[in-house]
Amino acid sequence: MDAKLKGSPSFIWRSLWSSLGLLKEGLVQTPINTLDIETKVGALIDEDSNSWKIDLVETIFKEEEAKLICSIPISRSGASDRRIWASLERGNFSIKSAYFLETKLSNRSSGEPSTGGGNNSMWKDLWQLEVPAKAKLLIWKCLSNIRPTKDSLLRENIVESNLCPVCAREKETKVHVLWVCPAVADVWGGETSLFRKWKRFYPDFQQLWGEMTGKLNQESIELVVVLFYHIWARRNAYTFQTQFKNRATIVALAQADLSLLKEINLNSSNRAARSRGRGPSQSW
Repeated sequence: MDAKLKGSPSFIWRSLWSSLGLLKEGLVQTPINTLDIETKVGALIDEDSNSWKIDLVETIFKEEEAKLICSIPISRSGASDRRIWASLERGNFSIKSAYFLETKLSNRSSGEPSTGGGNNSMWKDLWQLEVPAKAKLLIWKCLSNIRPTKDSLLRENIVESNLCPVCAREKETKVHVLWVCPAVADVWGGETSLFRKWKRFYPDFQQLWGEMTGKLNQESIELVVVLFYHIWARRNAYTFQTQFKNRATIVALAQADLSLLKEINLNSSNRAARSRGRGPSQSW
């Protein structure tokens, strides 16, 4: 739990390390050992009465901490101390509960969750876009503030710098990666681009997304979403593999994704129409 991210760690280790903050938030410790290195929690418990040594606890800990400690029920079976996952009553960790905890923590600062509240229409519009699921998921993570960046990782003491790994000039935020970074200027600033005259700076990704959905038609938004996905994928490829795709490749990949998905959806619709046209099968 106290490991440091040093040197040039592998992608797998970086991924595991990025979840430590979430684990620390969800885990709780049965009475914490703050005494001598060899002292156990049992030193704070009266074995005869099977209760806390209140005077000792109040001497060692602050008043509020002492009250919390003494409110912890003591096991009658003599079970050993262990860490438990506080998000579930049974204390066992699960991926599902970690997901809900991460979403809850993110929504402390980002507003309503995607399952309710005033943003229902925004989430509904997002999920109905005809783009690959991987692209919609990226937008959802960015809007929910759960897409890690160098800036957010620095605040969690996971990395030592929040500078963008591509331009190395400004702190890496979501809106920087997808819109502000000089490396994406050619994607959005081309002569035929809809965004050539748009302002460059937005305080956060949520405001940029809100302006886009307010001004663009669905077809343009779908192209933007897939471009966002490939811009972020290019950022990852450069960060971990020092590979960098040019503007033409990014645009071509986005257009290919959209064309393939439309073809798949069209074929599915045609098969469904033919199936309805044949009607129910007859039995003899």
